[in-house]
Formats: sequence, C-alpha cells, structure tokens
Amino acid sequence: MIEGYESDWKVVVTAEKRYNTLHDMGNLGIRIQTSGTGNPTMNKAIFETELDSAATNRDLFSVVKGTDDPEQHIREKMVIADMKDDYSIMKNAIYRLEEMDAELLLHYIRMEKTIQEIADELQMNYSSAKKKLQRLRKEVIIDAAENIRCRCERNNWRLSEDESI
Repeated sequence: MIEGYESDWKVVVTAEKRYNTLHDMGNLGIRIQTSGTGNPTMNKAIFETELDSAATNRDLFSVVKGTDDPEQHIREKMVIADMKDDYSIMKNAIYRLEEMDAELLLHYIRMEKTIQEIADELQMNYSSAKKKLQRLRKEVIIDAAENIRCRCERNNWRLSEDESI
C-alpha cells in the first residue's frame, strides 16, 4: 500500500515537471534540439533515479524544483518516509513476539485464518483464541506505539535543531 502512495507521488511529480517544462518551452508539440546532444530516455532514467535516491530535503528540493508546489511534494515525500518507518516498526513489534505467536497473529491479520481455525489449531475454544489474539495485538500496539513515539520525538528534536541553524 505504501509503495502505491510512493508510486503515485512519483507519477505526479514527473507529470508536473514534464508539463511545466513543455509549457515553458511554448508547448509546440514538437521537440527541437537547441544545443548539444539530447537523450530523453537517459534523462528520464536519471530523473527517476534521483527521485528514488533523494535522501535529504535539499536533494528532494532539487528533484521537485520546477513543479507547481515543491514544498508540498517534499511534505508528501516525508509523510511517505514516515509511513515506511511506521510499517517497519509495526512489523518489528510483531516479530519480537514468540515465533508461534507472531505466526498466529500474522495469519489472522492477513485473513489467512479465522479465529475459529486458530482455535481449532491450538485446541482451545473460540473465546480463548479470541482473547489470545487480542492480547497479542495489544502487545504489538503498545510496543509499536512506544517506538513510533520515540521516532517522532527524535524527528521533532531534529526539526527544531534544523530551524535554529
């Protein structure tokens, strides 16, 4: 899902840059080489590589320069990066459970098994299996929430440090 958001972001940025470049050139509908040798395929590949590898705000700004709202695109990219971090934190919280518990929870989350199927597998009644899954889910949420809170505090600290420079 996160990859979909990132892919959409890249499409929008690329389309805006392409449109704005054509608009600035007068959008004649034909390509006229004005200087040197041009290789649009190589230029597109380089731009897409820059989109993927932009790690800092400065890198991002150079990539989104020429779009309608570069600052908004940078904010969107940072939200996507935060979403990826949160997903990793959540996944790590699940894998910190005992192996069997992690597998059970993942089967349930992915809708591969119902509570009844899990109860049958563990040879327990439905309500006990449901309570076990709720307990595991709560453990994961508490663990992940603490790590996400720490990440947010570090990011806020870095932001306030950047503003003072």
